[in-house]
Amino acid sequence: MNKVALLTSSKHEPGVTIRQSSDLIAVFGPAFDIAVRFQRLVALASSLLFLYTHLLATSALTSAVIATRLFAILSLSALKKTTMAARRSLGHVWDSKQIQKLRKKFFMEFATTILGPGGNMLIVMVFWPGWLLILGLILTLRTLAG
Repeated sequence: MNKVALLTSSKHEPGVTIRQSSDLIAVFGPAFDIAVRFQRLVALASSLLFLYTHLLATSALTSAVIATRLFAILSLSALKKTTMAARRSLGHVWDSKQIQKLRKKFFMEFATTILGPGGNMLIVMVFWPGWLLILGLILTLRTLAG
């Protein structure tokens, strides 16, 4: 073959030529037709199965989200009601006669401790303005000493 023959276009029409009277097509044609129909049926069934599964998963997720939100709302409501009941009961206990008497006793003990001879000394020691002078002297000595 020469190089010119390879570069020229073919004179035959491109494509597959099958004789219509082929025994192979006559034998396997119906089998291929059944196989193609079965493949389309399987594709349709798998597509529907995927669609139903997606729908079921979406509805299950939506139900779970709604149930979670409902549970959170009901829990918050129960917590608020419990807190309000506890506050009311503590308010009733705080206003009871026994607790008022106990509060008066504690206040009297506190007042006698603070206003008595020991309490006066405690107040003078804590609130004595000379502590600021002593602190200033200590900081000055510390700064000078390095």
